[in-house]
Amino acid sequence: MKKILYEDSPNLLKSHTIVIFIFIGISFISYGIPILMYLIIILLQNLSFKFQISSDKILFKRGILFRKKSFIKVKDIKDYEINQDIFQEKFGYCDIIFYTAVGTNREIRINGIKNKIFIEDLMDRLVK
Repeated sequence: MKKILYEDSPNLLKSHTIVIFIFIGISFISYGIPILMYLIIILLQNLSFKFQISSDKILFKRGILFRKKSFIKVKDIKDYEINQDIFQEKFGYCDIIFYTAVGTNREIRINGIKNKIFIEDLMDRLVK
């Protein structure tokens, strides 16, 4: 395996702050259980997803009870897109979408990534 260039466990709580607060406000007023379930789901997603970027592949690790690893080769990435809304910008987070031309997963999205400038520079170097 090549040297790991970047490793992260995206923070969905900070990357989708406004959506969470709106949902909390509406749900708390009318329903207590849905809000609790939603927060538990986000927490489990936070704990269960990690990814690594190396010079030859991007590795995705998912799951708490049932672990799953998948990857895409950097050479198969045709393009990528980095999105950042106003709230993500405030907290320094972004979302990235990888576009590939192979396999069934032609689009892979990762939400809540830290270090937008570093990720942009790294992806510019890797995806040519």
